[in-house]
Amino acid sequence: MRLIYFCFFMSLSLLTACNGAGLDSLGGLSLSGTLSVPANTAIDSDVNSQDSQPIGNNSVETAQIIRTNPVILGGYASQANAGAVGVLTPNGDDQDLFRIDLQTGQTIRLFVASNDLDRNDLDLLLLNDAGEVIDASTNRSHLESLYAPQGGRYIIEVLAHQGASNYVLSVGYQDNTHTQQGLRLSSDFMPEQTTLKFKSATDDADFQAYDAVAFGWEKIADGGEQRSLYQLNAQGKQALAATRSLSFTNDEMAAKYHTLMAIKQLQQHENIDYAEPNFIYHALRTPNDSLYHLQWHYPLIQLPQAWEITTGTAQVVVAVLDTGILSNHPDLHYKIYDGYDFISSISIAMDGDGIDNNPYDLGSSPDAPGGSSFHGTHVAGTIAAASNNNTGTAGISWGSLVMPMRVLGKNSAGTDFDIEQAVRYAAGLSNASGKIPAHPADVINLSLGGDEISKGLRSAIDEAYNKGIVILAAAGNNGNATVSYPAALDNVVSVAAVDINRKRASYSNYGASIDIAAPGGASTADLNGDGAPDGIISTVGNDSSGQIKLSYASSIGTSMATPHVAGVIALMKSVYPSLTAQDFFGLLRAGELTDDLGPVGKDDSFGYGLINAQKAVNAVNVLAGGNAVANSPAQLMVSSRTLNFGLNSSSLSLNVSNGGDGLLSVERITETSGGAVKISDGGLNAQRLGTYFISVDRDRLAAGAYEATLSFISNVNTVDVRVVWQVGVSQSTGNVGQQYVLLVNPDTMATLQQVSVAANQGQYRYRFDDVAAGRYLVISGSDNDNNGTICDLGESCGAYLTLDSPNPIQLEQSRSDISFDLNYNTNFLVKTSADLNQGLYQIYPVYQRLRLKSLY
Repeated sequence: MRLIYFCFFMSLSLLTACNGAGLDSLGGLSLSGTLSVPANTAIDSDVNSQDSQPIGNNSVETAQIIRTNPVILGGYASQANAGAVGVLTPNGDDQDLFRIDLQTGQTIRLFVASNDLDRNDLDLLLLNDAGEVIDASTNRSHLESLYAPQGGRYIIEVLAHQGASNYVLSVGYQDNTHTQQGLRLSSDFMPEQTTLKFKSATDDADFQAYDAVAFGWEKIADGGEQRSLYQLNAQGKQALAATRSLSFTNDEMAAKYHTLMAIKQLQQHENIDYAEPNFIYHALRTPNDSLYHLQWHYPLIQLPQAWEITTGTAQVVVAVLDTGILSNHPDLHYKIYDGYDFISSISIAMDGDGIDNNPYDLGSSPDAPGGSSFHGTHVAGTIAAASNNNTGTAGISWGSLVMPMRVLGKNSAGTDFDIEQAVRYAAGLSNASGKIPAHPADVINLSLGGDEISKGLRSAIDEAYNKGIVILAAAGNNGNATVSYPAALDNVVSVAAVDINRKRASYSNYGASIDIAAPGGASTADLNGDGAPDGIISTVGNDSSGQIKLSYASSIGTSMATPHVAGVIALMKSVYPSLTAQDFFGLLRAGELTDDLGPVGKDDSFGYGLINAQKAVNAVNVLAGGNAVANSPAQLMVSSRTLNFGLNSSSLSLNVSNGGDGLLSVERITETSGGAVKISDGGLNAQRLGTYFISVDRDRLAAGAYEATLSFISNVNTVDVRVVWQVGVSQSTGNVGQQYVLLVNPDTMATLQQVSVAANQGQYRYRFDDVAAGRYLVISGSDNDNNGTICDLGESCGAYLTLDSPNPIQLEQSRSDISFDLNYNTNFLVKTSADLNQGLYQIYPVYQRLRLKSLY
């Protein structure tokens, strides 16, 4: 029997359809449902979509009021006659202004969706309530960011400097040291000066002879072959001052802004290597792992405490049986050990041959909407991405190595025979390659599964287990009690997923076979208020443009939960190299590795509980005979340092725990809201550790944004938790723009029917009639730029069952339960190394380029 396995990953790859009968004929059935959006979403009131009714927000007087904070807002900005033809084309929409109440230190981030920044460039400005510019981020990049200097009412402006683009604007609570450097008004630099480095001496001479006067600059200090110092002359000052009708708090601010605009112009000059402000001083350091502050899932499993003991060693190897790996990714480039490609079928392999020694991921679905998933690269990054390298994300066991096994090819599917051979190779057993690695894997990660198991694969797993190798597999993303293999095997650690609140993720399978839980994330929530959905961010690629670009992305699923446990086991092996699979299961059953969730003891949702990295590493201290680092002192920890209630939420949960060893108890809790914030017992032990329910009472509060501090005071330390919420005149709900809901043939991705629906109280209700029996996908998205496709970067998107795991519907009778979530394509931008990716920022799209059937 040839069994097909698919990634348990919220990815773009579509399952292979088995039949498409009846797709092209109409019948008498109906299909309907409800699309839901997070309450903290909003839409620019004047986008280019043909079905929109633009309400201008182009001036201080007409600034669109944003009542939700934190917020994720989708929009579109353009110069006149730029971008796709739509309602805004003739006059353009070069300024979008949003009035919002901000708290001190809140971060404002603008994601510019266009892939052609040379022609389409948006800037981010922060104005006071009177409309005067107080800060601006004017880089020519996908990411602009600012932060609020103090609490108060502000106007955020998105300005189309050139061309047209979709964008996503987010406001949240983040460490503002992670905002990018570059062209920023609040930076300390000399007004009307720039430093220029030319590509050659000839280029410098040519610039002096032909362009310096035209650009309004004159050289005041010659750096020879290095950079030189230039001064903006009177002509240049006058020309720039006339280009924008902006108001500033003082003349120096105006001069600095005009300087940034002039430098931006110079950066496009073909002879100039780089142009920069003449900074008075730079920031002292650039924080390591620029996206680590978004990896909320690591503190949730007490990983930073475990890192005090070990960050992993290169003697520990984790095999990842998946789609292969992008071996040139800057966070994985030096982390790869002796991989192999075990895809035997040429029709699946996509590399023109069968088994070979190159596990490079060529892309599983380059022609599919959004491109390939690069699922194995995402999994590998969670396990062992390089850290403290000023790039991207951190891996769990960043000192360890990854053995990439390519077993999933076209459409992220693979066969049980290939997986069996890869298990055997990783375990140092005889296999179809005829080769055995010098160092077999210590851990095998299988973020994949199917509904049956062959004797051959079962036997290979048992043999690996008997050699002491720990094998893990994803429990599945059906959100029910479906049994998935190989996760359901006795000798495999079955991993379920939890969200940021340590609750079972809605998609996570459950049942008696579940052994353990780990963070898998959620795509629609932003409960910690950092301005981004609470997914799992890691290393990926993007081949939707026809070439693979290296990047980072947030995804959800039990596939994302599984490598969390694999990475922790790698840390355990680093402390105690003799750890076996049998040892691991013994410690797990004894409660030494987890925080118990749900009913006491093992249960169907969490198994033995949520993996606790600190407890796991400390547990092997005993097995190591006391050679490991001693246990850390008691320390009060919380699951989130910010609780975001938004405009509508009234209750959230917070977990309070002992992040070390020794006696610790919560002695008292204080709050600064004057009684609006209330705390209750959600499941506490005698030390008052466990789950607290936090609620807010808005009844006696005026409209506005509020912030309070909860202080949990223990006998050891005090932890403050920021609580933020809004009160509105009416309880408005989320809106991600006009939706085009498509009924799609899963074989050809052709649109068969579409309906256009608007938001009503945070939901969109749709219905298809006269549908024939057959298999269908239901996908929905916005078209803010009016280019005839939904789900472009910066637009909203969703699919049934989930966006990242679209599930074909077998329609045999009318159904009204085809409901799913929508959110913006807000996956994160990071600058990859210049030699690997030309120094450009790249965005990884969630889903894109699905063409509307009949927009025009």
